Formats: sequence, structure tokens, C-alpha cells
Amino acid sequence: MFRSAVFHCGLAATAAEYRNIGASFASAIDGLRSFQNRTEISVDEKVTSEHCCFARIVRHGLPEDPRSIAYDPVQRLLAIGTGHGHIRIFGDAGVDYLLKHESGDAVLHMQFLINEGGLITACGSDSIHLWNYRQKSPEIVHSVQLNKESVSIIHLPVAGKWLLIGTDKGNVYFLCLNSFVLSPYVINWNKAIDLSCRVHPGPVRQLSISPAENTKLLIVYDKGILIQWNMITREVDRFPLDPPIKTFNWHYDGRQILTGNVDGSISLFNNKKCSEPQQRTTPHGTESCRPIQQIEWKHMSENESIIMFTGGMPTDDGLPLPALTILKGGKSATVLEMDWPIIQFIPLAQVDQELSSANFLPTSEFFGTEKI
Repeated sequence: MFRSAVFHCGLAATAAEYRNIGASFASAIDGLRSFQNRTEISVDEKVTSEHCCFARIVRHGLPEDPRSIAYDPVQRLLAIGTGHGHIRIFGDAGVDYLLKHESGDAVLHMQFLINEGGLITACGSDSIHLWNYRQKSPEIVHSVQLNKESVSIIHLPVAGKWLLIGTDKGNVYFLCLNSFVLSPYVINWNKAIDLSCRVHPGPVRQLSISPAENTKLLIVYDKGILIQWNMITREVDRFPLDPPIKTFNWHYDGRQILTGNVDGSISLFNNKKCSEPQQRTTPHGTESCRPIQQIEWKHMSENESIIMFTGGMPTDDGLPLPALTILKGGKSATVLEMDWPIIQFIPLAQVDQELSSANFLPTSEFFGTEKI
């Protein structure tokens, strides 16, 4: 009987403890409910959703979808144009401009007004703009629109006052930078090529004024025709068509011309005798090679030069290999293979020799009064 009494007392104590725990838990729940009710208080918020938005405060790295580049060797500025109408200008530490075309058209060609704080852009809509970035907020100060022809290339000689514009129709126009008005002086394609040639030469692919004779202009067309045009007399010197020429570069003294050809070869011409090359070589062998797309000829000293070009690789390597070839002193060759196609390249030199030897274009009176 004693054991039974103890057992009943223990059971009674356990039930009492459970009742206390349940009461405590219910009290805790009531406390949470009362806390929640206290937090549901209407507050007059002064900050609304209109006051919050995302904004870009930092840009890092190179822009995507590059289409063109330009370089100012005096200010040491590099401009990169994109397919979205944006331009990034890089320089010394802390120099990083962003220019935007409101139209969003791709920036296909660019030229710096060297050491003048200006940049010329040609967009996919065949509009040409002059930017002034010397002020705090860069802006477009002049624009011109081509309607009947498309811009295929632009060229601005060092310290020149006239912009040369090549078109898809094979013509060359001159744009005055002061007024942004086209000159009546035009180089028509049918006056430049040989009369025996019955085929249209295609768009103008490259233009360049001689660094020594400011009246001599080299023009290369898409189908491999290279001519030297005298802007005073309108006389034409034509280069041989075998092999067709894709690109060229002046020697800094203006006496010689280096060409990159369709068959991957390089030819050296004297500007006084364009009928035949002085030298011709194929850097990547005598077998079939791809066309040379761009060639640059820079001189480190009187006796040392560097030749750089894209393309020209052998065709037996399968798919086209994006590569930059560097020839130093005509003896050693270095090939830089790339993962992506090379759109354009610019050698960055300390002081460009063309700056010291440049002669400028004829005066505005010449282009303004010359009849077509």
C-alpha cells in the first residue's frame, strides 16, 4: 500500500509540471502576438521607391564589341569605338573619357585631331561627327550626313584641315574641318583607274597623303587597285595589278611605299617609279598564303626598321588563324597568334616620325575654288 501511494504522488507531481509548462508556452505565444501587434504601426516614410535607382558609378576594363581604334601620339590617348555607339578614351592614370552617340550607331572609323582635343568619328549611319573633349563635358560640335554614298574609310593628315572621305562607290571627298562643309573637289573612281579596266574597283579601303609631298595621295580600292593621285595636276600613277594590293604604308621620308598583297607577299616601291616593285618577298613561305589585311612600317633609327602586318599566313593551316607578324630588320620574324579576329592595330611609338616630317595639305582656298 505504501508503494502505491508513492507512485500516485509522483504521477500527480508530473501532471502539475506539465500544466506549468503549458501555461508558460501559452504566455510566450501571447507575448509574441502582442509584440507583432505593437510593430504594425503606420510610419510616415519620407523615402519612396522613386528616390531609389541603380546607377553606374564605376567602369572597369576594355569596352565590349570594339569596331575601331585611334591614337594621339602627342597626348598619348587611345580611343576605342564600339558597336553600341560608345567611345572610351584612355590616357595616363585617371584619364578615362566616355563619349556616347545618342543614335547608338556603331563607330566604324575614328581620327584624332592630334594634340588639339578633338576626335572625328564616322558611324554606321554614314554620319561624321567632330567631338570636342577639351571641356568638362565632351560634346559634338559639328556633324555631316552622307546620303547617296556610304563611308568606307576616313583619313586626316597630321595637322591637316581637310578630312579625306572614301566611299563605297569608290569616290573620295574632302571635308573642311573649320566649317564641316564638303568641298566641290572630288576624286571620282572612273578618273582614277585605268580606262581599259571595265570593272568597278569597289569601295575605297585606304587613303594616305605622302609625308613628304602634300599633293600626292595614295588610294587603294577593294579589288586590289592602288593609284597615286596628284591633287594639283590630277595626274595618276598606277601600280601593277599582279598581285592585287590590299594595303600599304609610306616610308617616313615619302620616297618609298610598302604594300601588303592578296597572295600574302610584301612589295617595296619607289614613289617615282610605280610600274614595278624594287623588292618582293613572301614572309611566310612561297606556298599559297592568305591576303595581308593591314601593314605598318616603323623606323626605330636610320638603320633599323620594324614591319608589322596582319594576315599573310599559309592557307594549309586549315581555318584562318588571327595573327600579327613582326619583322625586325628583315631578319627575324615573330608571330603573335590571337584567339579572336584582329580588327585593327596601331603601333604606339614614343614620338611618331611622321609628326616631324609631315607637310600639310594645300590651303582651303585650293579645295574651295577647284572645279569638279
